[in-house]
Amino acid sequence: IGPLVALNEANDRREFWVRTTPQLTVLACLIVSAFVLFIWWRRPREVLYGLFGLATVFWGIRTLTFVIEAVPVERWHLWRLVYLAATGGFVVVMALFAMRFAGLRHRGLEYALAAYWLIGPAWLLLAGPAGEPLVNRVWSGGLIPIGSGIIAVSFWAVWRQRTWASAVMPIVLTLATLAGVHDYLIAWDTALVERLLPGWSGHRLFMLHHAANLLLLTMGALLSLRFTRALASLEQLNASLESRVADRERTLSENYLRLAALE
Repeated sequence: IGPLVALNEANDRREFWVRTTPQLTVLACLIVSAFVLFIWWRRPREVLYGLFGLATVFWGIRTLTFVIEAVPVERWHLWRLVYLAATGGFVVVMALFAMRFAGLRHRGLEYALAAYWLIGPAWLLLAGPAGEPLVNRVWSGGLIPIGSGIIAVSFWAVWRQRTWASAVMPIVLTLATLAGVHDYLIAWDTALVERLLPGWSGHRLFMLHHAANLLLLTMGALLSLRFTRALASLEQLNASLESRVADRERTLSENYLRLAALE
């Protein structure tokens, strides 16, 4: 309730952050994932590119919940199944990316993360539409400790690598995890939110899709930096190789002249 000009400004501002930004996110994720997954297909050893491509796919699918306005009742259960699978897939892929980026390989942990990811959709599929609130609340809450573990791995990578590039990941991962906790509380524990921030839960503003966008941008920037460094290293290696070949040719020529003089 208020002046029309003020209401229009508030509505346009909310429309941009709640509707337009997710639409742009879905479009960007589709384009970027196709490009990055093509690189991974051509270069299977570049696992980080594959994980980044999968993360963008999952996040693009998950963000559709802010784009699609209405879903038929008979398809609601399938839609929630896709939503949970995309959410869990994004978190698990992020964990695998953080582990690989830190140089940590643990097959048992990787299998455990994949198993937890599959538990949510399988549980929802067996529970049916009536069990969706319980599955969503319990299983989605279990993703928060995984996010905390990702942060711990990233901080360990900072201590191990001691580079500014490794220091960026813990910051954005912490922001994304805090945003996920915020959204979880908005959805399932508004009383706690009201005690901490009176009146905030009524706005129904979810922060994870903004923090995740920042996280994906950071991942893309780090991979781009990694790619440019690899190119620079290759160019330096080629220049060094050309220099060594020239030196070798000059040495052989001098030896040939010396042998000719001795003859």
